[in-house]
Amino acid sequence: MLTPYLKNRRVFFSSCQVMNESLAKLLLRNSGCYSVIGPSSSIDFDRAAIFWASFYHLMLRDEAKSMKRDRLKETTAALQGLFGVHIRYFSRQEVLTMASKK
Repeated sequence: MLTPYLKNRRVFFSSCQVMNESLAKLLLRNSGCYSVIGPSSSIDFDRAAIFWASFYHLMLRDEAKSMKRDRLKETTAALQGLFGVHIRYFSRQEVLTMASKK
């Protein structure tokens, strides 16, 4: 249902326990979506709010026109440690590599 809308996009989930390898594979394999990011465990509202506000601030500061993979991974990892949340990041490239190894 989402596939036609995901080409050349990134998907960000804020709901608890949503991000896992199965969902990443479903969304990334044939949609043309670049990546998916979201919590892999329960997340308190206050931590989610500060995580996502900080995430978008860092990713879009200096009038950035795009979000690059390395910066996404680096920013996500830094904020996870800072705010004590578990956020998973999957890129299309990583999912395709996982599939080819099986």
